[in-house]
Amino acid sequence: MLAEIQLPTDELPYECTYCGKRYRLRRQLANHRLIHANSRLHKCPVCGKGFNRQQHLRAHVRTHQKSLKYTCKVCKSPFLSVGELIVHRKTHTQEEIEEASKQQVLQGRDPLAFVCQICGKQLASKFTLKNHVMMHADDKPFICEICGKSFTMKSTLHTHHRVHTGERPHSCQHCGEAFLSRQNLIVHERIHTGETPFKCAQCDKAYRSRHSLRQHLLFHADYRPHECQECGKKFRRQDILVTHIRTHTGERPFACNVCGRAFKQRGDCNKHQQRHAL
Repeated sequence: MLAEIQLPTDELPYECTYCGKRYRLRRQLANHRLIHANSRLHKCPVCGKGFNRQQHLRAHVRTHQKSLKYTCKVCKSPFLSVGELIVHRKTHTQEEIEEASKQQVLQGRDPLAFVCQICGKQLASKFTLKNHVMMHADDKPFICEICGKSFTMKSTLHTHHRVHTGERPHSCQHCGEAFLSRQNLIVHERIHTGETPFKCAQCDKAYRSRHSLRQHLLFHADYRPHECQECGKKFRRQDILVTHIRTHTGERPFACNVCGRAFKQRGDCNKHQQRHAL
């Protein structure tokens, strides 16, 4: 075995004060000191293992590559699911995302290329995203002639008409319950099949619908976009805010059809009515 070549100490001017090892360049000494400091700042997003250097983390992440399908095009962090990526993307400012786009970092098909920036819903194409975003817009040209409610798309108005006509053309093959739309039927039938295809990559919870998963992901992100104008309290979902506002207004829109007692929430009213049935 060849003996290790020893350079003169004057050619290795930078000495580690912990172990005495010497280096020719200052940056080599700085990298070496990380070992003593145990400064494992770079964490693997999959297994949590820490590394002293970014390049070591990148090499490690490649061992998970088969399961990491989604990558943030801004910072290159990999994720197991698009839901996890959506939550992570909120840590970047819009300016960072736009700047990354200008620098052509967002090349190829970004998993979030067709994600609504308002509610986080993922769409299949630019066209469907455009139609979806219209739902958040103030311009709703399609108006129901019966109740006056307005919609951004004609197809949504058509489905809404069934509320007034009582038409429910989509029936469950298991229990016979009927629904206004085919999508509502598909989600319902998963109650019978036990199918929960929308899984959270952070806690392994699974849901029957993509909407339920998106609402769940807000808990991990602690994202509370809905604020009460009366007291400033913030909520993750619009429906929870609506229920909260009733504590200020005193509104009780759900009345028992037996005794007339009113409630703030439909669920409380239903539970109360069950007592009459006993």
